[in-house]
Amino acid sequence: MARDDTADRLADYLGEHLADTGSAIELLDRLIKSEPPESASWFEILRLELREDRDVLSRLATQFGARPVMGRLAEWLAESDPAAIARTDLAPLALFLNLERLALGVLRKASLWGTLQRLAGCEPRLGHIPYERLLARANAQHNEIERRRVALAAPALMGRAA
Repeated sequence: MARDDTADRLADYLGEHLADTGSAIELLDRLIKSEPPESASWFEILRLELREDRDVLSRLATQFGARPVMGRLAEWLAESDPAAIARTDLAPLALFLNLERLALGVLRKASLWGTLQRLAGCEPRLGHIPYERLLARANAQHNEIERRRVALAAPALMGRAA
């Protein structure tokens, strides 16, 4: 049975977002191993939430025959250098850059939920998803990531507190 053009386009869109989410989870796995316990515990919570988002996205993607497709953001998220994370002299900069990667990924995820929410009225397979809750969670995640990233700006970029 041939898929229609809409299903193909949605499959591509969902597949790229699946890859992005998988890459973000992998980045969080590395950060959890490298960060002090107080940061690692927050990264663990974020990873759990991203896994829940990935499960929702995966169920949607399956309906359209989507598979994870490595897009530009997923490639960029995967570029995080584990050796740089481990170097103490680069630790603030590495964490700052990784928080920036996560912030952009979460913004993109918020955009995904908003887009799918708008399309759900014309594509029944996109219905039955708690988009408002997912969008609110993505916005809260972004706000927290951004708060942490901004707090690291001076030590990361100037080598000292502001």
